[in-house]
Amino acid sequence: MSAAFIVLLAVLSVAALAFYFTTLVFDCIFRIAKGDVFSSGLKYNHTSIYKQKTAFYTKFIETSLEHGNFNVAKTEINGFGAGPDVQLSFRIYLDMRKIQMTITNVEEHIKNAFISETAHRDSIFRNLRIDDGSIEIKRQLDPEILRQAALFREQVITIEILISAV
Repeated sequence: MSAAFIVLLAVLSVAALAFYFTTLVFDCIFRIAKGDVFSSGLKYNHTSIYKQKTAFYTKFIETSLEHGNFNVAKTEINGFGAGPDVQLSFRIYLDMRKIQMTITNVEEHIKNAFISETAHRDSIFRNLRIDDGSIEIKRQLDPEILRQAALFREQVITIEILISAV
């Protein structure tokens, strides 16, 4: 039994290291200039409006980045600001294995993905307008954040293994 445990531990360690070196984490902020209004319910994460907006903006972020040829591993909405405008604060985890090698400035490409998603006439998010000057994208290199990303990836791998075993 201990040999099997050591093998399992080694496999998970290799998977965690592989994920660690292939994940980029970004903290992002942007202000919604048109298409959404701030309400006091957005200040508290237990309200139904907060949960609805979280689901909406998670879908917006993931759709925008997928259309920009990114593979989003995880999206976390941190808040909506204090008003009077919606100022979205969020963190994204990108799987760098799927990113095209021609992308030189990832932050600028992310910014362009958000802007082009709202400008595209066939987009379901075309009614939103983001204040271009308010977009801030900062790459995180904090080891604790990268450790959390590795733990999340281990959970996904474990679930995939369990599903394939069934």
